[in-house]
Amino acid sequence: MLGFLEFLTSFYWPLLPETLFSTFRRARWRRAVARHGPFGLLIETVESLIGTNTYVFFVPVAGRWDGRSIAKLLKQYGIDMWGWGFWDRELFFHVHRDDAWFAQDILISAGVELLS
Repeated sequence: MLGFLEFLTSFYWPLLPETLFSTFRRARWRRAVARHGPFGLLIETVESLIGTNTYVFFVPVAGRWDGRSIAKLLKQYGIDMWGWGFWDRELFFHVHRDDAWFAQDILISAGVELLS
């Protein structure tokens, strides 16, 4: 029970609506419709709600890279990121699931320490 209470108090809950809104805003609606027709909208909506159309990266707060530098780096390659937050001395952010492998390659090549 203590673990659950620690979870509830260690997360900055006001960021959750912003992250959900950003995930919906960055969802790939046209592609979903092109692939699955009107049913694709439902699929993309559900994936946005439960977060399966995003990938979360974790970076140590004490590392050389800060969020602003990472955002600038990924933006050079056209990768959007959102949903910033902190958890247990780690910085985390979201990218679209389709961009995750490319983002990981860019971050590792630049020397950003990624945590699992």
